[in-house]
Amino acid sequence: MHEVIGENELVVLFDTHFDSVSRVVMLKVGDDKQAVQIIEDVMCGLKSAADSFEENGLSFKGWVLKRTLEGVRESLASPFAPNGQIVDDFIRLENPLAWMLRQLHPMDQDLLILRIIERLPDEEVALILGKDIQEVKELNFAAMKRLEQLTR
Repeated sequence: MHEVIGENELVVLFDTHFDSVSRVVMLKVGDDKQAVQIIEDVMCGLKSAADSFEENGLSFKGWVLKRTLEGVRESLASPFAPNGQIVDDFIRLENPLAWMLRQLHPMDQDLLILRIIERLPDEEVALILGKDIQEVKELNFAAMKRLEQLTR
């Protein structure tokens, strides 16, 4: 079991995983203001939950990314989430990759972010998404095809 008990461990958690958390949130959310709040919430939640981390096949980074995706889903389900169309139009201009990802099903988004952006192995992605390895490979292939169609 991994225990985060002090300030030094929080610094390590922040230094090691802040970039990954930020990338995932920005790609899933797109809106800078909302993303900053979600990143803050996720990092605080990680600090308080880190002492409950158990491997169960996931690396600590995998656990962090799983918690990040859960935090994004909770925030986007909030009745206080910003107007989707306004955010979408802004993202299309400012971050075309994030815009393309947002056109995909949330499972495709999560899969592509974990596999391509965060470079996690299929086995770990399967654990995070609750799928078996063969499903992850098939979903990855299908998601890449859908992403390719958006570039045409």
